[in-house]
Amino acid sequence: TSTIMADCEVLEKSCSHFVPGLFGSLISTVLIALGMFAFEPHMALAALWVVPISIIIVLFSYKIQDRAQTKSMAAKMTCADGVQEYIETVRDLKANNAERGYLDGLAVKIRGVEKQLIGAELTTAIFVTSAGMVLKLGIASVALTGTVMIVNGSIDVLTFFMFLLVASRLYDPMQSALQNLAAVIAMRTNVSRMNEI
Repeated sequence: TSTIMADCEVLEKSCSHFVPGLFGSLISTVLIALGMFAFEPHMALAALWVVPISIIIVLFSYKIQDRAQTKSMAAKMTCADGVQEYIETVRDLKANNAERGYLDGLAVKIRGVEKQLIGAELTTAIFVTSAGMVLKLGIASVALTGTVMIVNGSIDVLTFFMFLLVASRLYDPMQSALQNLAAVIAMRTNVSRMNEI
């Protein structure tokens, strides 16, 4: 029951927090991108080429994240089974002086859960952070492209500063979208188990 409730909680949290945030960030980014392309296509391309690459980094990591989440879930289930077994057999364990040995084994299971959770979070963080770093390259790309276009006389300084300002703010919702996308990918393990049940 606790496992099913935990899976339902993850699903509810994802549907109420992560999925709307993901779609909201993507929609706002698309609208801003369309406006940028309508204003100056070359500068817009310089600002936006990093967006699909960062999304691809997170999407292509889903198998690795799935494996990490599956290991983490297996460790949690083993620990929960151990705790439940202890609750059900505590009288017998105490009567046979086996409580200390059982609790030592349970402590190992708890440390295993901690290790797997840290590993799963680290795996997700590596890909989300890498994608975020790629996003930040867009600001440098806008600066370099804008400088070249100012020297060539293709754009004026005001347009250049406007694109720098928009580019610096454009990547915040995308960073949030990448985090939400990783959370939705992590939710797949819980959904798979619910479907299996």
